[in-house]
Amino acid sequence: MIVLSLVGNIFVVSMSVEDTVVAVYPYPLAILSIFHNDWIVGDMHCQLSGFIMGLSVIGSVFNILAISINRYCYICHSLHYDRMFSTRNTCCYLGLNWLLTAMATVPNFFVDSLQYDPHLYSCTFAQTASSY
Repeated sequence: MIVLSLVGNIFVVSMSVEDTVVAVYPYPLAILSIFHNDWIVGDMHCQLSGFIMGLSVIGSVFNILAISINRYCYICHSLHYDRMFSTRNTCCYLGLNWLLTAMATVPNFFVDSLQYDPHLYSCTFAQTASSY
C-alpha cells in the first residue's frame, strides 16, 4: 500500500499541477475579458492561454487514463505492480503522458486554430478551424 501512495499518485499530482497552472493564467485572462466584454491583452496571450487550456484538457484526459491503468494494475496484477510501476517506470510513464499531450496540442499553432471565442470569453480551439 505504501508503494501506491508514493508512486501511484504521481499522476494525481500531475493533474493537480496542470489544473493549478490553468487557474493561475488562462482563467484570470478570461475573467478580464468578461469584465471588458472583449479580449484586450493581445494575440500572444490569446495563443498562450489557448495552448495552456488545451494542454490542461488533453493532459487531464491522459492523466485520468494513467490513473485508471495504475489502479487497475494495482488491483488486478498486484504481484507484478511493484515491477511495472517502479519509481523509474512511473516517471517514464509520466514523461510519455506529457509527450503525448504536447504532440496533441502543438499542431494547433500551425493551423491557427487557437482563437478568441466571444461566447466563452477565452481563447480556445476554433470550431471553424481546418480539420487538419
